[in-house]
Amino acid sequence: MSDFKALLNKLISSPQDTMVTINNEQKVINGVVRLCSKNSIDEEYVKVAFADHTGLLLLLGSEEVYSSKLLGTAPGITDDMVGQKEVTYDGRLFSLENKDDYQFVKQLYYGGPLDAETECRFSDYASTDESGQTLSLGWMTHNNERADVVCTKIDLKDINI
Repeated sequence: MSDFKALLNKLISSPQDTMVTINNEQKVINGVVRLCSKNSIDEEYVKVAFADHTGLLLLLGSEEVYSSKLLGTAPGITDDMVGQKEVTYDGRLFSLENKDDYQFVKQLYYGGPLDAETECRFSDYASTDESGQTLSLGWMTHNNERADVVCTKIDLKDINI
Protein backbone atom coordinates (compact mmCIF):
# COMPACT_ATOMS: atom_id res chain seq x y z
CA MET A 1 0.00 0.00 0.00
CA SER A 2 1.44 3.36 -0.91
CA ASP A 3 -1.39 5.81 -0.26
CA PHE A 4 -2.49 6.69 3.29
CA LYS A 5 -5.94 7.95 2.30
CA ALA A 6 -6.65 4.82 0.19
CA LEU A 7 -5.65 2.60 3.13
CA LEU A 8 -7.83 4.56 5.53
CA ASN A 9 -10.80 4.53 3.15
CA LYS A 10 -10.59 0.77 2.66
CA LEU A 11 -10.32 0.11 6.40
CA ILE A 12 -13.33 2.23 7.34
CA SER A 13 -15.60 1.58 4.34
CA SER A 14 -15.48 -2.23 4.12
CA PRO A 15 -13.48 -3.73 6.99
CA GLN A 16 -15.50 -6.96 6.97
CA ASP A 17 -14.33 -7.62 3.39
CA THR A 18 -10.72 -6.50 3.90
CA MET A 19 -7.82 -8.86 4.46
CA VAL A 20 -4.85 -6.99 5.86
CA THR A 21 -1.28 -8.26 5.57
CA ILE A 22 1.44 -6.57 7.60
CA ASN A 23 5.02 -7.69 6.96
CA ASN A 24 3.68 -10.84 5.29
CA GLU A 25 1.40 -11.75 8.23
CA GLN A 26 -2.32 -11.95 7.47
CA LYS A 27 -4.62 -10.23 9.95
CA VAL A 28 -8.35 -10.60 10.64
CA ILE A 29 -10.08 -7.33 11.58
CA ASN A 30 -12.13 -7.38 14.81
CA GLY A 31 -12.91 -3.69 15.06
CA VAL A 32 -12.26 -0.26 13.57
CA VAL A 33 -12.86 2.96 15.51
CA ARG A 34 -12.14 6.71 15.12
CA LEU A 35 -10.97 8.39 18.32
CA CYS A 36 -9.68 11.62 19.86
CA SER A 37 -8.44 12.46 23.34
CA LYS A 38 -9.01 15.24 25.84
CA ASN A 39 -5.39 16.42 25.63
CA SER A 40 -5.50 16.52 21.80
CA ILE A 41 -9.17 16.99 20.95
CA ASP A 42 -8.46 18.10 17.35
CA GLU A 43 -6.01 15.28 16.56
CA GLU A 44 -8.13 12.34 15.47
CA TYR A 45 -6.83 8.84 14.90
CA VAL A 46 -8.18 5.48 13.79
CA LYS A 47 -7.42 2.22 15.54
CA VAL A 48 -7.84 -1.16 13.88
CA ALA A 49 -7.96 -4.16 16.22
CA PHE A 50 -6.99 -7.57 14.87
CA ALA A 51 -7.95 -11.01 16.17
CA ASP A 52 -4.35 -11.76 17.20
CA HIS A 53 -4.26 -8.84 19.72
CA THR A 54 -2.25 -6.62 17.40
CA GLY A 55 -3.46 -3.53 15.62
CA LEU A 56 -2.85 -0.49 13.50
CA LEU A 57 -2.90 3.11 14.66
CA LEU A 58 -3.44 5.67 11.90
CA LEU A 59 -2.74 9.30 12.84
CA LEU A 60 -5.00 11.32 10.57
CA GLY A 61 -3.21 14.67 10.79
CA SER A 62 0.34 13.48 10.14
CA GLU A 63 -0.69 10.45 8.05
CA GLU A 64 1.59 8.18 10.08
CA VAL A 65 0.89 4.50 10.69
CA TYR A 66 1.95 2.45 13.69
CA SER A 67 1.79 -1.27 14.26
CA SER A 68 0.68 -2.09 17.79
CA LYS A 69 0.67 -5.03 20.14
CA LEU A 70 -1.75 -5.28 23.07
CA LEU A 71 0.16 -6.17 26.22
CA GLY A 72 -2.66 -6.29 28.79
CA THR A 73 -0.47 -5.13 31.66
CA ALA A 74 3.06 -4.36 30.45
CA PRO A 75 5.41 -6.70 32.32
CA GLY A 76 7.26 -4.88 35.10
CA ILE A 77 4.99 -1.81 35.10
CA THR A 78 2.59 -1.58 38.03
CA ASP A 79 -0.51 0.63 38.24
CA ASP A 80 1.25 3.16 40.46
CA MET A 81 4.05 3.59 37.89
CA VAL A 82 1.66 4.87 35.18
CA GLY A 83 2.17 8.64 34.89
CA GLN A 84 5.74 8.62 36.27
CA LYS A 85 8.36 10.58 34.29
CA GLU A 86 10.13 7.41 33.10
CA VAL A 87 9.39 3.70 32.91
CA THR A 88 11.37 0.73 31.65
CA TYR A 89 9.77 -1.87 29.42
CA ASP A 90 11.48 -4.72 27.58
CA GLY A 91 14.91 -3.34 28.52
CA ARG A 92 14.14 0.09 27.03
CA LEU A 93 13.74 3.38 28.85
CA PHE A 94 10.59 5.35 27.97
CA SER A 95 9.99 9.01 28.81
CA LEU A 96 6.56 10.49 29.61
CA GLU A 97 5.09 12.44 26.67
CA ASN A 98 1.37 12.72 27.47
CA LYS A 99 0.14 12.36 31.05
CA ASP A 100 -3.36 11.56 32.26
CA ASP A 101 -5.24 11.62 28.96
CA TYR A 102 -8.67 10.19 28.15
CA GLN A 103 -9.67 8.66 24.80
CA PHE A 104 -13.16 9.28 23.36
CA VAL A 105 -14.92 7.36 20.60
CA LYS A 106 -15.97 9.58 17.70
CA GLN A 107 -17.22 6.78 15.46
CA LEU A 108 -17.33 2.99 15.62
CA TYR A 109 -16.96 1.75 12.04
CA TYR A 110 -16.83 -2.00 12.57
CA GLY A 111 -17.28 -4.45 15.41
CA GLY A 112 -18.86 -3.87 18.76
CA PRO A 113 -17.64 -1.71 21.63
CA LEU A 114 -15.66 -4.64 23.04
CA ASP A 115 -14.07 -5.61 19.70
CA ALA A 116 -11.85 -2.53 19.46
CA GLU A 117 -10.11 -0.31 21.98
CA THR A 118 -12.72 2.28 22.89
CA GLU A 119 -12.81 4.68 25.85
CA CYS A 120 -9.83 4.53 28.16
CA ARG A 121 -7.63 6.66 30.39
CA PHE A 122 -3.91 6.54 29.69
CA SER A 123 -0.44 8.08 29.70
CA ASP A 124 1.87 7.89 26.66
CA TYR A 125 5.63 7.35 26.62
CA ALA A 126 8.30 7.59 23.90
CA SER A 127 11.43 5.44 23.84
CA THR A 128 14.63 7.30 24.59
CA ASP A 129 16.60 5.21 22.06
CA GLU A 130 16.45 5.04 18.26
CA SER A 131 13.77 2.31 18.20
CA GLY A 132 11.00 4.87 17.74
CA GLN A 133 8.66 2.80 19.89
CA THR A 134 5.89 4.34 21.92
CA LEU A 135 4.20 2.86 24.95
CA SER A 136 0.67 3.68 26.01
CA LEU A 137 -0.22 2.65 29.56
CA GLY A 138 -3.78 2.79 30.76
CA TRP A 139 -7.10 1.31 31.75
CA MET A 140 -10.21 0.48 29.71
CA THR A 141 -13.18 2.41 31.04
CA HIS A 142 -15.75 -0.38 30.72
CA ASN A 143 -13.90 -2.85 32.98
CA ASN A 144 -10.99 -0.89 34.52
CA GLU A 145 -8.53 -3.50 33.22
CA ARG A 146 -5.11 -2.45 32.02
CA ALA A 147 -4.83 -2.09 28.25
CA ASP A 148 -1.17 -1.29 27.66
CA VAL A 149 0.00 -1.08 24.06
CA VAL A 150 3.46 -0.88 22.48
CA CYS A 151 3.61 0.76 19.03
CA THR A 152 6.23 0.93 16.31
CA LYS A 153 6.03 3.23 13.31
CA ILE A 154 5.77 1.31 10.03
CA ASP A 155 5.97 2.22 6.38
CA LEU A 156 2.87 1.99 4.20
CA LYS A 157 4.75 -0.37 1.89
CA ASP A 158 4.71 -2.97 4.72
CA ILE A 159 0.89 -3.10 4.51
CA ASN A 160 -1.14 -4.90 1.84
CA ILE A 161 -4.91 -5.01 1.58
